[in-house]
Amino acid sequence: MFGWFKKKSPQPAGPDFSMNEWPFEDVENVAVFTTRQVVKDREPIVAVFHGAEDGAWQFHSAHHATMADLMIVSLREVFDVDPSIAALADLPLGWEASRLAPGQRWQRQASE
Repeated sequence: MFGWFKKKSPQPAGPDFSMNEWPFEDVENVAVFTTRQVVKDREPIVAVFHGAEDGAWQFHSAHHATMADLMIVSLREVFDVDPSIAALADLPLGWEASRLAPGQRWQRQASE
């Protein structure tokens, strides 16, 4: 969907990175979907989706969001809210990850 923003980053991907390295293959300013609750209210991210068709990222809290809550922001903005998403930098296209609360291990699975 936002392919014109996507370019591969030269930095390595993966959860083992220094603060000077960007963990995602997508550039920091790639557009991603999230909610007001994540960005403005700083609610914990508990669900992440990596779209199979367009590679779009989605980051959600446990709050039931409405259309009015939806936001498009940069991946860097979401990362700054919750750096633990770096553990999902290698989440394959068409997969999702969830956890019950911050600090808990992400559970990964192929999206239906």
